[in-house]
Amino acid sequence: MADENFLILTCPYADCHTRFKMRKPLKSGVYKPQCPSCKRPVTVRFTNTPSGEQKPSGPPQDAPVDYSTKPFIKIPGEFEVGKKSDIICPHCHQARIGYIPKEVGVKGFACPKCHGKIAVEAKAPQTLEGDFIIGISYDLPCPSCGIIQEGYTPKETGIQPITCKHCHHTFFIEARQKTQPTFSTSLVKGKLRLLRSWGRKTDYQLKDVGKMIVGRYDKDCLSDISIKNDEYMSRRSIEIEVVPQYDERRVVKGYFYKLRVLKATNPVLLNNAVLAEGDVVSLNFGDSIILGKTKFLFIKAV
Repeated sequence: MADENFLILTCPYADCHTRFKMRKPLKSGVYKPQCPSCKRPVTVRFTNTPSGEQKPSGPPQDAPVDYSTKPFIKIPGEFEVGKKSDIICPHCHQARIGYIPKEVGVKGFACPKCHGKIAVEAKAPQTLEGDFIIGISYDLPCPSCGIIQEGYTPKETGIQPITCKHCHHTFFIEARQKTQPTFSTSLVKGKLRLLRSWGRKTDYQLKDVGKMIVGRYDKDCLSDISIKNDEYMSRRSIEIEVVPQYDERRVVKGYFYKLRVLKATNPVLLNNAVLAEGDVVSLNFGDSIILGKTKFLFIKAV
């Protein structure tokens, strides 16, 4: 009969569920006794009923619930590598998670509050146009405020985030390794032929051995081959090196030709492929070279 003065309660928390007694209140209302096991408050709405057992109305709003055994829920929307996104947990609908994807593809992580499993699919971010090579320094314009970020040097391949020091906007570049050239030997010598839009052609003979620099005409900084009337060409744009090949009797048996990009502030293209500053490539007969707006052909010197 003594139990008629007590209520039998069950702790509603997922990691507890302890049954305990509470002295029956004198009047109806909402009460919050403490669970003797986990020491957390339990909300109880009491009404005068014949039964001595009362069911708690449920855990409070901030009660921890464990959803770690639930399956993954994929978050819809667009997520970019390196860009922070605020995500509301789809399990508990309470935790706000600042998530930054580090790789392209579908990645999973757990909610820090309810441990529910969440998945997002990240895509590659928009990157600045250009050819960026590891170990070379670049001055990069922020696409948000336009302020130049001076002296950025990529240290690894792939997509890399850059934070503007002025407006704190984050943008991205994609860097690559410097191309390792493979050289082919020719039995005859080569030369450069300048092609003008009005049809005029000018041939430039190359040295038998050694280097020649090609660039825009400047009386204070003359190149071996100086080109006038093209403000889009760098003053020292490329270097062409002639390397003779000898047999065991030191008789020349052929040549190979190396093109090195000295300055790529203005465009340098080989067969319509953009070259970066510091690139070294092999020249073959028939190759087209574009410096600024001027086109050359590498042809046989016959």
